[in-house]
Amino acid sequence: LFAVHLPGQTDKRTIIDQVSTLDLAPTLLAALQLDSPDTKQFRGVDLTPAFSGRPVAHDVFSETDYRLYTHKRSLQTADGWKFIKTMETGDTELYHLTADPGEQTNLIAAEPKRAYEMEQRVLQHLNDMQSSGPWPIGCLPVYGDQCQPVGNQTEASGVEVTDNGQTTQPPAS
Repeated sequence: LFAVHLPGQTDKRTIIDQVSTLDLAPTLLAALQLDSPDTKQFRGVDLTPAFSGRPVAHDVFSETDYRLYTHKRSLQTADGWKFIKTMETGDTELYHLTADPGEQTNLIAAEPKRAYEMEQRVLQHLNDMQSSGPWPIGCLPVYGDQCQPVGNQTEASGVEVTDNGQTTQPPAS
């Protein structure tokens, strides 16, 4: 939830378009009529046109590095498609959120062209962000008490957890 009240504003407006938290900084700077020293620093877009009712929906990239158990990168399009790539396995998923908001039916095999195009966009985004991995699997030290050790290995990952909670990759066999 993000609320803005502008000088002279008398009506309430709810923006239901898909946007990103990355849009907050450029939107606030534009709303306050402040110049940014370098707008190239912002990956988001200015949402102020939505304040007057214009559409601002756009495609959004996301990253999930959940406790180092998985590394997912995704693209959700303004027209309701979501592509997910699990970086450590290469697995891919594709959902049409308009028809399947709960992401129950993976359409990766049914929509190979769309999946390929969206995957290329995710990979290009990662390249632009200079984010090429590695994608280690383990247990972040802050979550050490929540890992399920099996001997010196964590059950979820097969990564060794030392006494101080640090993770290391086991030697290749």
